[in-house]
Amino acid sequence: MRLSDVLSKKVSSEFVPVDNFFGYRKYKMGKSKKIDIGTVALNFFCEKCDEYRTFYSRYEADCIYIDEKKANINCMLFDKCNTFVVVIFLIEIENSITDNLPKVRILKKYINKFDNVKLIDNIYGEYTDKLEMANIAFNANLGAGSIIYLRKLFELITEEIAVKSGISIDFTTKNGKNKKKIFKDLLKEVDEKCNIIPVEFSKNRYDLFRKLSDIIHGEYDENTAIEKFDAFYRLITGILDNIKNREELIETAKKVGLKKDE
Repeated sequence: MRLSDVLSKKVSSEFVPVDNFFGYRKYKMGKSKKIDIGTVALNFFCEKCDEYRTFYSRYEADCIYIDEKKANINCMLFDKCNTFVVVIFLIEIENSITDNLPKVRILKKYINKFDNVKLIDNIYGEYTDKLEMANIAFNANLGAGSIIYLRKLFELITEEIAVKSGISIDFTTKNGKNKKKIFKDLLKEVDEKCNIIPVEFSKNRYDLFRKLSDIIHGEYDENTAIEKFDAFYRLITGILDNIKNREELIETAKKVGLKKDE
């Protein structure tokens, strides 16, 4: 296996043995060299082509030596229309970078996006930016940081649907002051009226928010947050898909004269 095979996959906590890519001599910290690591391939949304494309590295990568356990790998990736993105990988080596089969893993992946490149398309409209930020944080190995964006998005979705549906997000205290409703209560009210949570986990709707909060508040370590990110991300986008599908069906029903269920 070549280093490019590891760099083409998602961030993982597992070390994987690869063919030697650096050589067998140690360098001074900060010194760089060109290295042949194979072809790195990553998927991005190309706005120029208006579709997901695989971006490939064309040239040798730049490697900045930190020590025998760490190195920065800089790659420029292109798609067919020559739109490009620069990706910087901070890799960790379990044994030594000069070993015949160094065992490596990605510690962080920094994605420098330029014009016409996104991690995801605009299917989720106004919510796309926060999903994008969650992905960027995930790739940088910021487990809790990525989850913060997902939890904030969950709150934002619920509050915006509440406003659209005429549900107040505030309540008046006995002293006549306006206070924001507890999220658990607001979510229950919104979901009972608008069915925003997919039926597959609607009975446990608040548990999702609670589990997101547990990670943010330090109940789990960063590796656990990284491992759970994909599942949490799918559940949040599942809510968005459910809302989008429901709205489309309501509009379609109107066109054929069907009334919306009360």
